[in-house]
Amino acid sequence: DGFIEPKDDDIVELHGKKFKDLNPDIQRKIERFGITIYEITEYNQGEPSELFYRLNQTVKLTSSEARNAIFGDVRNDISTFVSYMDELGVDKSILGFSNSRMAYNDLLSRVCLLLEKKSIRYQLSDANLTNRYRNDTSFDSKISIAIFNTIEIFSSFSSYLKSMEINTNLTKASSLNWIYLIASMCIFGQDLNNKQIYNAFFNLEAAKAHVKANEKIPSDILLFFNIDEQCLRELLMIYIERSSSRVMSIGSIVIRDIIQNFSCLRAGINLSYLEDKDTHSLDELADLMQDKNIDVKFLVEDLAEDWKE
Repeated sequence: DGFIEPKDDDIVELHGKKFKDLNPDIQRKIERFGITIYEITEYNQGEPSELFYRLNQTVKLTSSEARNAIFGDVRNDISTFVSYMDELGVDKSILGFSNSRMAYNDLLSRVCLLLEKKSIRYQLSDANLTNRYRNDTSFDSKISIAIFNTIEIFSSFSSYLKSMEINTNLTKASSLNWIYLIASMCIFGQDLNNKQIYNAFFNLEAAKAHVKANEKIPSDILLFFNIDEQCLRELLMIYIERSSSRVMSIGSIVIRDIIQNFSCLRAGINLSYLEDKDTHSLDELADLMQDKNIDVKFLVEDLAEDWKE
């Protein structure tokens, strides 16, 4: 197979050939290729087979660890972003998970690919991510600047979280959506008011934490969302479900995006980065959720059908 990745013109020329078909120079290179052989001596019965068994019990790499072996500009970009996160203290305390086995590299590579494709509906398969790593070109400077700005915002979130002792319980899924959302605003040139983005983030995530713990939603959060309390609970239950199961399916990513944008709407953020139809849909959703008898799950899933299409 002369087309195996990474492609090489010299190897492509050999595609489909057997050893006898190769020119003499290539045959000589193959025949002179050195193979290291280790000889085991003075061993007890069973030791060689035990050694062979142990050497074959390898720890399987995560997809992110495997991609990290692909040297290039994309790998360097992602590593720089992760180093900046570490420098600013953006860690498990705010994201809800640690960087064990390059989890942050995986998170940011997914966000960058969504931003590059300009679609939240792009399929984030391991194959698509690996192909982007092999395409040795850096992410656009607008994307890089937006990611750096978003990391700085999350750093301020983390500081505020520690000072106010607020419980948020983010997951990798909800973190991905928040980073994507804030970075999208930055790319669009949205003027981000710290108070507004704080309100959008902390009211939604604190409300989710209260519902998850089966606690009463505080009155200030109810006032912030300004919809029927039962409807808010149902909306938060959907958010919890879509942040903890089927997390990377397109449907779940879209529904989390709707709910986070709804919180931004309630915070008074100008949603100019959205198309008019999507902004109108959020306004309509807010109006309909004044009625405690409305089927919130149906409303959200129906809205998701055309969201950002």
